[in-house]
Amino acid sequence: MTHNSVTPVTISAVTFSLIYGAGITLEPQDIFNTANPLSLTITQSTFKECTPYVSGFIDVYENSILNIESSTFTSLFSIGSGSVILGNYK
Repeated sequence: MTHNSVTPVTISAVTFSLIYGAGITLEPQDIFNTANPLSLTITQSTFKECTPYVSGFIDVYENSILNIESSTFTSLFSIGSGSVILGNYK
C-alpha cells in the first residue's frame, strides 16, 4: 500500500497461507503529511505457514499506522529481521 487516506483500509476475516517471498508493505507516498497517515486495520484474520524470506510479513514504514485485532500468526519464518512485523522507520 502506498497511498495516504482519510479512512483506514480494513482487511477482515482473511486467511493468508503458504505465501513465499511476499507480504504486506505500508509505505506512504507522503511521509510528511502526518495528519493523513497510511492506515491499515487487520481483524479476525489468520496468517499461517508464510515465508516472507528477507523481511517481515508486514513491513511498516514512516507515517503508517497498523492495527491488528483478534488475528493469529502461526509458523511464519524469515531469514532477515522480524518474521511477522518489521518496523522500518528511517
